[in-house]
Amino acid sequence: MPEITESIESPVPPAIAPVSPLNTDPDLLAKIYERMTPTGREAFRSRPIFGFRTLSFTVDGSQCAPGAFEDAEGNPIDFTLTMRALDPEKEIELMEQGFGGALPIAMTKAMLHRVNGTLVSSQQREFLWNALGSKGRGLCTYAYQQLAGTSQAALGKFHASSSIGTE
Repeated sequence: MPEITESIESPVPPAIAPVSPLNTDPDLLAKIYERMTPTGREAFRSRPIFGFRTLSFTVDGSQCAPGAFEDAEGNPIDFTLTMRALDPEKEIELMEQGFGGALPIAMTKAMLHRVNGTLVSSQQREFLWNALGSKGRGLCTYAYQQLAGTSQAALGKFHASSSIGTE
């Protein structure tokens, strides 16, 4: 069967995509796997092979639930919130829980990671989610989109290089 290819029209100009060399090594994945997979004593440590992307930002305490982030005089307290990308297992776990259209919200909540540098426990996560109020949660949802979404540059590179074919 002859190969059929079709170009995909890019809504993002390719000039936006950063230029980096294209690796065409057919053994690329095997080499990366070998380099990144622990062997020997390292294989017994329970730690992720890859790091997690994080996003830290200032939360305006006045936008959170009334009374949640205020000092003794009732003045709003701004704080730093860090969200961390989920590992694939956690993403699958959340998908299997059947959140349907609420899945992005469940993922956003699960990504709450640190407040002012201190790790958020699972019990604190529920409290924090409520204390953020609807406006604070909206900010976190925006952060989720920034962390989990693809950049315009990456989309430009994708569209500039993609083709549909048969094999």
